[in-house]
Amino acid sequence: MRFCFLLDSIEEDFLVCEAVVDQLEQWGHQCAIVRLDIQQVPQIEAYDAYIAWSISEDSTLSFLTQVEEHAIPVMNTARALRLLRKKEEALRYAAAHGIAVPPFSTEKPLAADMYPVSLYPLRNEKAAVVVETPSAPWPEGEYLLLSKIAKTVPDLRICVIGNEAHALRRGKNEDGETVYHETSFTPELLQLARQVGAVFDLDLYSLDIVETERGPLVVALRERPMPEGVQRLVSGIAEYVLHTAYHGREHSPLVPALIRGMLGHRHL
Repeated sequence: MRFCFLLDSIEEDFLVCEAVVDQLEQWGHQCAIVRLDIQQVPQIEAYDAYIAWSISEDSTLSFLTQVEEHAIPVMNTARALRLLRKKEEALRYAAAHGIAVPPFSTEKPLAADMYPVSLYPLRNEKAAVVVETPSAPWPEGEYLLLSKIAKTVPDLRICVIGNEAHALRRGKNEDGETVYHETSFTPELLQLARQVGAVFDLDLYSLDIVETERGPLVVALRERPMPEGVQRLVSGIAEYVLHTAYHGREHSPLVPALIRGMLGHRHL
């Protein structure tokens, strides 16, 4: 089969995209990575399925809509990508639809017992910060505010591939580099992943989670899995691309990958 991976530009997770393409080509399929910031859009019927790996430009989303109108399989849909392309708007949309996210705030808390405070930015270019005390400087802008927590990075990342969910816990290796290890799901984590998929109508996505006394809270949403260092997730993405091209989008309930593994692989 012929697959087209669409990108607006090269991003940090481009290596994951290349790894998925390499896996599909090893299985005998033809793949193209089309960078729409420097290349022309392809002829729509030149491919059997399109994977919208990293796109946000209006022109690209319009092209994706045309692909859908030709009844060619697309992962993810143009509607879902429009909802996710701006981090702030995506998180506000999530909160409005009952997904657990931290409160939005621009103002410095007055109560001393709320500190330390972790601030997760609503602008992609900003880094998360921790404000230790009421007297410490307060950054400008609007943030997701987590009180009594000192964390500049999320605890967990959930990667979803069709109806298969992987929970990855962040850690450090011997060289101090960030690594992810698969971990078990709690009912709360699985419910969050299901909510996000249903609200945004996504096939492939990831969410970053901070664990709090209130339960797990979403601090970031992305339109693609980001399984850095977890090779079997790369194979899972390639397998799902094939499954969708042959059989259409998944409509069965989302389940943890470990359970899915016991039930058997998708029929291709």
